[in-house]
Amino acid sequence: MRVIVTGAASGIGRAIAERLLADGHQVVALDLRPVGLPGAECHALDQGDPASIDRVLSAIAGPLDGLVNSAGLPPRPGNEAQLLRVNLLGLKHLTEAVLDRLTPGGAVVTIASRAGHAWRENLTQARAALALGWHDDVAGFCAREGIDALRAYALSKEALILWTRQSAAPLIARDLRMNALCPAAVETPLLEDFARLQSAESIARNAARTARRGRVADIAPVAAFLLSPESGWIKGEALALDGGLSAMAECEALGL
Repeated sequence: MRVIVTGAASGIGRAIAERLLADGHQVVALDLRPVGLPGAECHALDQGDPASIDRVLSAIAGPLDGLVNSAGLPPRPGNEAQLLRVNLLGLKHLTEAVLDRLTPGGAVVTIASRAGHAWRENLTQARAALALGWHDDVAGFCAREGIDALRAYALSKEALILWTRQSAAPLIARDLRMNALCPAAVETPLLEDFARLQSAESIARNAARTARRGRVADIAPVAAFLLSPESGWIKGEALALDGGLSAMAECEALGL
């Protein structure tokens, strides 16, 4: 396979790119920072800039078999509008362009998050976020909706899960697939950003309930599987990789 991996300079994206290379696949590694990944074709990408996305994709020649969407911003005070531009608008723009170039049987894997688990409850807002375009006033949208950085992150993931579900049927006709992975807290450099905005007690409690935090090695093999032909019957799914947190929360809500 020949697969584009965004966010390949570090964290989950880096681990997925390394796993694919180790399995003998070709990797086109994209990131805002230098990737420096031996064996990969590397390009600089600013996912918040549609011109950068178009320029990078025009420089990538040849067939493509898959796309891993791992690039994204963490929540930081005041970055809610830019976060939505990068994590949602830019990701959609890039994905839609790549879908037109994927070979039959090709697959897209998007790194969403357990933070998007409430997409059904927030369906109206998730739909509104999905409808945003590059020329829309994203900052104004955030102000009207009362969206801060932490909520913007969760909303971006809710919208991506919704989009993944909606994409299942239309992509079947094109012999393509899209799935999402929804990790809980994973030990990456971005975890510190969440720790500054979330309750330290909540983070520690979740880690205690699952016996440990997630690791990039928990995510990479699942992403590799979802890109492979062996997972061809899995379409439009948002798979929880959270050490059992979703199962525990569901059981508690149902009184089980």
